[in-house]
Amino acid sequence: MVNDSPKTPETSADPLEELKLSIKNKCSHILLDENKNIVTDFAKCKFIKLGENSIFDKDIPTNYYYGSSRNDNYSLISVLFFWLNIETEYYNYLKRAQKEKINAITFTYKTDIVEYLTGKKDKSPNIKSLQG
Repeated sequence: MVNDSPKTPETSADPLEELKLSIKNKCSHILLDENKNIVTDFAKCKFIKLGENSIFDKDIPTNYYYGSSRNDNYSLISVLFFWLNIETEYYNYLKRAQKEKINAITFTYKTDIVEYLTGKKDKSPNIKSLQG
C-alpha cells in the first residue's frame, strides 16, 4: 500500500506536467486501487502514482484541452493510457480505450501531445489554464 495523499485540482501540481516529468526521468507510472494497493487492471484503478511522491485521482482533469468548453479536457488516466499505448496501432488503441472505458486521445491531438510529453516542445496551443 502506498501512503501518500492523492492530489486534487485545488492542492496539487499540474498532473500533465508531473506525467511529463515522470516520462523524462523514466519513472514508473503505478496504478492504485481505492486502498492505494498496486493494481494492473485499469478498471480497478482509482489513483495514479507518478514518480516518487505524486499521487493523483485518475480522473483529475489535465490542462490539455481538445475544445473550447470548460469540460473539453483530457483526464490524467486518458493521457497516461494513451502514453502507455503509444506503440499500438491507433485503431487498436481506440478499441482498448473503449474496452477500458477511457476517453481516448483523438487522432488530431496525437502528435501534439507526444511532442509535449517527450519534451520535443515546451508549449502547446492546447495546454491552457484549467477553466473554473
